[in-house]
Order: sequence, then structure tokens, then C-alpha cells
Amino acid sequence: MDEAREKLARLDSVVFLESLDSVESEIFDYVFCLEVFEHLPEKETVKAIAEIHRMLKPDGLAVIGVPHELFLPAMLKGLFRMFRRYGDFDARPSNILGAFRGRPPFQRPIAEISPGVSYHFHHLGFDYRVLERLLNEKFQLAERWFSPFPILGAALNSEVYFLFRKAQPALAADAPQAARR
Repeated sequence: MDEAREKLARLDSVVFLESLDSVESEIFDYVFCLEVFEHLPEKETVKAIAEIHRMLKPDGLAVIGVPHELFLPAMLKGLFRMFRRYGDFDARPSNILGAFRGRPPFQRPIAEISPGVSYHFHHLGFDYRVLERLLNEKFQLAERWFSPFPILGAALNSEVYFLFRKAQPALAADAPQAARR
């Protein structure tokens, strides 16, 4: 928060909140959440998804961006990290190889960044597929793409972006049909 206040001090239109409790429901057309979810433990992830859903208007869109920490990108990032800080959680050969095989380490180190706020400092172990499943419980996936070279898909890209539409509740007449699918 201190860093954000410092970097954005010149912008009069930016409002800083310690909590989302004061933000009205269904107020935003768009919510952008970039480079955040990879740092959130499961409980915080579920809460953040619920808050985004609550704050989006019924036809609102959420743009979510996270690092791609699986397969070849995980190996390339892991090798770079090994040269910088060999032996750290994200620079251990066994953890890097697991992520390369698509099975990142399940137990990731957690720290508190402020009282009661847990945080993952390392990206390694983050699995965008798990996040996508959680987001699909509340939203409808409109599009997913990899960056910086979308044509290469998951092969050589370092980031994943999602465009989600706020899921509309099924109408009463549609409910039995939806249950049969």
C-alpha cells in the first residue's frame, strides 16, 4: 500500500482503500486483476474471486493476468532463478522439474505481509489451471490467451490472460434444463 501511494501520489482520481467493505455491489463495468492471484493462498483466492464477482455489474467483465509457471516456461524461469538464488523454493531442481512436468509443488511457502494477510512470495507452484477452475465457478470464460506471443499458446509464453464475463443466474424456466446438461 505504501508503494502504491508513493507511485500514484500525482493522480488525484486514485482512491486507496484498506478494505473493500465500503465498495458498493455491482458498481464496476470492468475489473482488472493483473499479477495478483499467483500470490494469494487458496482462502484469499476464493475471497478475491467472490469480491470481484460482487463488485461487477451483471454484464461486467473481469480481466485476470497471471504468470505461466508450468511446462517449458517453468523450466526456463526456473533455470534463471537457479542462477540468481540456487536453493530457494523456486530455484530447487526438484520443484522446477515438477512444474516442468505440469505438476508443480503443492505446498508453497506462505508469509504474512500484514496482520492476517497471507501471501506467496514465489511464483513457482502457481497453477493457472486451478485458478481457471475456481473462476469458472463464478464467471463465464469469454477468452484465454497467452502472452507475449499468443500464436505460440502455452508452449513458450510467460503469462496467461483471461477475460471472464460475470455469470448470469439461470432463469427459473431454464434451471431444469441446465441441471440435465
